[in-house]
Amino acid sequence: MVILNSQCPQVSIRNFTKPDTWSRRNTFTIAPYEVPLQKVQSIMLGAVRGSFGVLDPPAPSVVTNDCTDRGIEYWIRIFITEFGQRDRVDGMARDRIFYALARNGIRIPVSAHHVRLTQLPAIVEAPQTTMVAERARRLGAAEFWECFRENN
Repeated sequence: MVILNSQCPQVSIRNFTKPDTWSRRNTFTIAPYEVPLQKVQSIMLGAVRGSFGVLDPPAPSVVTNDCTDRGIEYWIRIFITEFGQRDRVDGMARDRIFYALARNGIRIPVSAHHVRLTQLPAIVEAPQTTMVAERARRLGAAEFWECFRENN
């Protein structure tokens, strides 16, 4: 964006790179399919409320975001004013979520991959002379050579 010097005093400029009074922060956590959605959401909301730097109001919220191979992904949205300490606020909120889930017997699922190993039998190669003789026999038996014989 280019602003001419003569226009600067006449126009108000607003910088949106930093939050005005608060900003929304997002974090994602996965919980197992076996645990009811509302129970997980309630535990997560209770964990982030009162966490360092998390505002209320606007209240934090948790929504079901995705169904993955690992489990159900939850989108936790918190609001902060401590923009300079946003990483600390995010980290403390994630820590509290982890420990709240653990206290309720809910483990964050890990990626599971099924790996199947199969032992193939060793390939026994025929000696080179046997292979050459077999190829010569097959070529000699081919009807392709009939057009080159002297009888034609």
